[in-house]
Amino acid sequence: NTTYSSPVQIGSLNDWTPVVTSDGGSTHAIKQDGTLWGWGALRKLGDGTSVSICSPVQVGDKDDWYAIFCGATREQHWAINTSGEMWCWGYNAEGSLGLGNRTNYSSMVQVAGTTWAAVGSGQEHTIAVRTDGTLWGWGSGQFGRSMHGDETTYSSPVQCGSDTDWWASSDYPPSGGWESGVEAQRVFGQH
Repeated sequence: NTTYSSPVQIGSLNDWTPVVTSDGGSTHAIKQDGTLWGWGALRKLGDGTSVSICSPVQVGDKDDWYAIFCGATREQHWAINTSGEMWCWGYNAEGSLGLGNRTNYSSMVQVAGTTWAAVGSGQEHTIAVRTDGTLWGWGSGQFGRSMHGDETTYSSPVQCGSDTDWWASSDYPPSGGWESGVEAQRVFGQH
């Protein structure tokens, strides 16, 4: 639990990709072999543990992770694999994980569907894009933030409008292996 004011290498491995995300208490990264790793505060890693972990541990047993995203203000995480499956865990206020309930999860749970490309989260709401270019929102609808034109709260993904041009790639996953995760975050961030 040492605090550093300058960069210090994490371990001796050199097989990390640039696909990394951090929230207020944990960090997740994808290795070149497609495995997902996490470390940090308890119940935030997605591995079902309730202890803080100070060095990287593998999350789940899949080796085809494409991108990892975390919530803007809450302890929430989403990971998408090359099959377009989206898995999530963490704090589920207002149903913002998209699982049809308001249960908090310390282990990974799949969000329905297999065509997810990217996801972003705000204050108790989530917006995601599918590979067909459609945009989906769920969680708190307060102030219209889940993009449905009203203030309805949804605990499962609901399509936002009828536009199909929210995704800039013609194939999924985009070519380039894990680099596509960086591209997904960049493209999604432009909308």
